[in-house]
This record gives sequence, C-alpha cells and structure tokens, in this order.
Amino acid sequence: NGETWEWNGDSWTQQLDPGPSPRAGHAMVYDIANERMFVFGGVDSRTHNAETWGRGAPVRVPSITSQPGSQMACPEGPASFTVTGAGSGPLRYQWRRGVPRREIPGQTGATLTIAHAGVADVGPYDCVVFNPFGSVTTEAVVLTICAADFNCDGSVGALDYQEFVDAFQSGEASADFTRDGAIDFFDYDAFVQALEIGC
Repeated sequence: NGETWEWNGDSWTQQLDPGPSPRAGHAMVYDIANERMFVFGGVDSRTHNAETWGRGAPVRVPSITSQPGSQMACPEGPASFTVTGAGSGPLRYQWRRGVPRREIPGQTGATLTIAHAGVADVGPYDCVVFNPFGSVTTEAVVLTICAADFNCDGSVGALDYQEFVDAFQSGEASADFTRDGAIDFFDYDAFVQALEIGC
C-alpha cells in the first residue's frame, strides 16, 4: 500500500514524507554505520523495477555553526556562553573550564549559565560537542569580571561610585569589596583603584 513505517527500538511510527511506491519481493538493508535504510527492486503491479530508494540523513560528524563569545560580567552578575552544533543527532555537549580544561559537572547543554559570577568563575572555557560519530571542541572563550561595574549596568562611571558610597555608608554587604568580612577603608580604597582602572 506504499506506507512507510519507522521502528525506533520500542515502537513503530508512520512516516508521512514520500517513501517507495507500493511493491513486493524487494530487498531491504540497513546500513548501521551510516544510519541509512535502502530498498532495492521489487515487483510493482507485476512489473519489475530496478530503483534504489534510501531513507535517513547522511551521517555527519559534529561541527560548530556558532561559536560562544567571551563574556565580561559584573561582580555576582549573570554570564552565559552558548554554542550551536550541527551533525547527526543526538548531539551532546560538555562544558569545560580552566587550564588544563576540566569538565564542569552537570553542564551538558548548549548553553552554560552562571547565575552569580564571582572570582572563582573567572578564566577560560570551551565546550566539546559530540555524537556517536565523533567530537569537535569550540574555540576557547574567557569570562572576566568588571569589578568596578558596581551597579551592573554594563558601564563604569559616577553612578557606580555613588552606589558604592551609599552601600559603604549604610554598611551593606555588597560594600565588602575585598571580601574579607569587614567593611572598612580597605574596601573603599580597593573600589576607587578598580574604578580608576575601569574595565
């Protein structure tokens, strides 16, 4: 009847895209290395044909179609890296950081998100994209922290200074610029130096 059904190891699903014409007495083979199925020949309305019909995308080893970019975050601000991969699925991802690179546990998606970037997060990152046929690694990218961007607005200036001074005078934890557990002149001095350097 010309229907085409696909088996995924658990169940059958009818495929609605065009398949071979109705036939009997054909030969069929599955090329496991290339994940393709082929039908050859058969009898259609008592006429023999010699066509070869294939189903399944050609195998593609993974490739990177969009590289992640380096990021600059404000202290405790968000940062993220995203990669776009292509190739025969399923594609899998593993983000790594440091020198030498070490896998980041649980970071196995196309996007790596750091909700509150801190000093411990600074450094180089990359991502390995892989499938059953191979792997490819993105270019290295770097996460840096702009310590002087106190208000996390993406720029450094008088507003950062004013917000730091307000936090400093009211004893807010965010004014502990040196992260030593005390809010004192050392924090003020360290912030002013960072502000002069900029980002």
